[in-house]
Amino acid sequence: MRSLPIFHIDAFTAKSFGGNPAGVVPIADSLTESEMQKIANELNLSETAFLLQSDDDTADYKIRYFTPTEEVDFCGHATIAAAWLMGTKYDWINKSDTICFSSNIGVIPVKWSLKAGILESVSMTQVSPRVESISLDTKTISELVGINIEDIDDRFPIKKSNTGIWHLLIPVKTRAAIDNAIPKKSG
Repeated sequence: MRSLPIFHIDAFTAKSFGGNPAGVVPIADSLTESEMQKIANELNLSETAFLLQSDDDTADYKIRYFTPTEEVDFCGHATIAAAWLMGTKYDWINKSDTICFSSNIGVIPVKWSLKAGILESVSMTQVSPRVESISLDTKTISELVGINIEDIDDRFPIKKSNTGIWHLLIPVKTRAAIDNAIPKKSG
């Protein structure tokens, strides 16, 4: 059996076992899609990023994202985790002030922020957002997301938004409505 490096990285934190975990496989060119899927399933993290050689002249790497069950077009925290790994373990902070990943949604540049020569943070420029209307009644939405119908702020429209993956944007009146939400489980 061949050996390859696989990392478990906590994005959005400076502490171990904090933030948002992602798998990163920095050398994935020899892997088949089936093998990538099996690795993501074995890691059992929400997403695992796989870095491959890019055929796009504007990108340093091609990046693919897999959940334990399927490939997805984009994952922000796995992108941040991959950039952090490449900047630190693979010394990219000494090669350039950015790293660019070619993804299924376009090229994602990630910029380094250094303090005293140490990588302190990274920032990502996502693709331009798309927003679309959606026709759902507020009663159905309140039941699905587990909030009181009166918590939905009807001064603003409910929309779909996408900077890589579609999300439903629901305006609510208070932060407490979000904190107290109990979404309905699928299945």
